[in-house]
Amino acid sequence: MTVFAGLVQVAFASGLNRLRRLLPAELAGVIVLMVGVSNGIIGLRTLLRPDAGALPAAPDWIVAGVTLGVMVAANVWSRGLLGMACALAGMVAGYATALALGVLPLERLAELRTLPLLAPPSVAQIGWSFDPTLMLSFAIAGIANGLKAAGLLTATQRAQDADWVRPDLGPISRGVRADGLSVTVSG
Repeated sequence: MTVFAGLVQVAFASGLNRLRRLLPAELAGVIVLMVGVSNGIIGLRTLLRPDAGALPAAPDWIVAGVTLGVMVAANVWSRGLLGMACALAGMVAGYATALALGVLPLERLAELRTLPLLAPPSVAQIGWSFDPTLMLSFAIAGIANGLKAAGLLTATQRAQDADWVRPDLGPISRGVRADGLSVTVSG
């Protein structure tokens, strides 16, 4: 089904130029906003741990605040490599804070030493499955993923070009196609 969704995205990318009137530049901003909101919701659910039943303690909030603060500061007030790697900088700061506050015990990190540095992926769970009743859902997911990729690529074009007026759909279409092909290969 993932292969199917990827192929739908590749087909969507092929028709992206013809859909220019239906896809205004403002849509890219809305899509990027929605991606951020959905990722934020996932982060809040993880932070608040609704399955565990207990509310997070103060150290959990401190780790979350430091992580977010470093990401925002690196993105907003820095240029160059640090600005581009703001998520990585936030993760490093978050892990360091979690270690310092005991949120991430050193014993958990000791488990990593037992793992090999490089290992082939496990293929035990791989299997093919295609359910025609899910085609519509996966087609919608493929188009949504294509729109998300187009929105992110448009935002990138806008960030790199001071004289940006409208999206250049040629590179965006190729980027959406490449993303769809990667989804297909992943499937």
